[in-house]
Amino acid sequence: MQLLANHENPQEFRVYVLKGRLDAASLNSQKTELTNMIEAAGSSIVFNLKQVSFIDSAGLEFLVSANQKLAKHGRRFALCEASGQARLLFELTRLNQVFDLFDSQSMAMAAMQGA
Repeated sequence: MQLLANHENPQEFRVYVLKGRLDAASLNSQKTELTNMIEAAGSSIVFNLKQVSFIDSAGLEFLVSANQKLAKHGRRFALCEASGQARLLFELTRLNQVFDLFDSQSMAMAAMQGA
């Protein structure tokens, strides 16, 4: 998995594009970096999932944990452009009712700016 900063407005939110697989193997190698990034961010976060090809239970656990950590500090967490397996997984696990899930990055950014 790769993490690319896409849009950064530290006062409001940051957008990160995730690429590849969001699974146990990729998280083991980058979990510290991702956790530090979430904890250090003084703003809300949007993860763009357009280029994520696969999410397993470890990936879901990471997203739920990120959501909880940000909420604990009064910050928002959103996902956008999930498709295919990722979108189906959110629907089957009903996490689409937990996460702010947007069809496009522009919709997510607009919602974050209005928060």
